[in-house]
Order: sequence, then structure tokens, then C-alpha cells
Amino acid sequence: MSVLTFHDVSLTCGHEVTNVPDTWAVGTEVMCFRGHEDSHEVGRVRIVRDRPSVAEVRTRTIDTEDGDARYRVDGYGGIAFYVYRVPDVWVPYTYLEVDEDGDEYLVTSDDGDWLPDTDGTRVLVVMVGDDTEHEVDVSDLYPITDDDYCAGCGQIGCRAYG
Repeated sequence: MSVLTFHDVSLTCGHEVTNVPDTWAVGTEVMCFRGHEDSHEVGRVRIVRDRPSVAEVRTRTIDTEDGDARYRVDGYGGIAFYVYRVPDVWVPYTYLEVDEDGDEYLVTSDDGDWLPDTDGTRVLVVMVGDDTEHEVDVSDLYPITDDDYCAGCGQIGCRAYG
């Protein structure tokens, strides 16, 4: 895992949508089921009479190997984080076995190793000013600048150290 790209959009109805397919361009019509003045409920789903479209597309790039980059993480309030590493996953050993008919097949054993999950979309992040690791999806990371957070406590918007 290294550099990943995500697309976030603003809709003409005023809503923001994150991590959308790269086929969503300005003008693409989409369905929006969030509350609108010009909508009615069908069961538990709101149906919008006028279909909103994409008003703006923003590209977000995350480099999971840049230890100096700082991020806001969805679901963790206003604290800055940095990417520590990718999590480890259990990879069992497999070996080739041949039966009495000469047929070959792979057998998975109970033994194995913990190896970095380089094919996944999860990373371990650490809060600035803390040492606790949190596992999050890379799509929940939003880059911030050094001026956006406090280097001492990690709080986004704090100006105690600058």
C-alpha cells in the first residue's frame, strides 16, 4: 500500500459524499435519499422529486508511507493522526500434498506467520500527542496541514503551540 486516491463530491442538493467512484464527474445525476424539502417518504426511504447531480469533484490523495503527513479521521472527532503502519494479518502455511492416486492439492496448516497486510485498505494510525494505535480504513483519512492542528495536544484548531 502506498499512494491511494479517493474522490469526494458536492451535490447540487447541498450534500457531501465521500469516496465515490472515479466515474462521477460534474453533472452526473445521482440518487440522494437524505432529507430534502422537496421530497416525500415511501416507507423509511425519502424519494427526491428532482434528482441532484454532482456539482464539484475533489480528489484526495493518501500516501500511507509518508510518516510526516497528518490526517483527520472520520469518527474520531477533532484530533490529528499520523499513519503508523499497515496492520498484520495471519497467513497460514500451505503445502502441496499428493494423494495415493497422484492428485496434487494444497493443504492449509494451523501454523503460519503474522505478516503486513499490504493488499488491504486498513492502516494503523496514532493520535498526535498519544501512543495508542487505532485501525481505520484509508478512505476515512483526510489530509490536514501543520497549521490545522496543535503539535502538542493533537487537537485540530488548537493554537497553543503556534
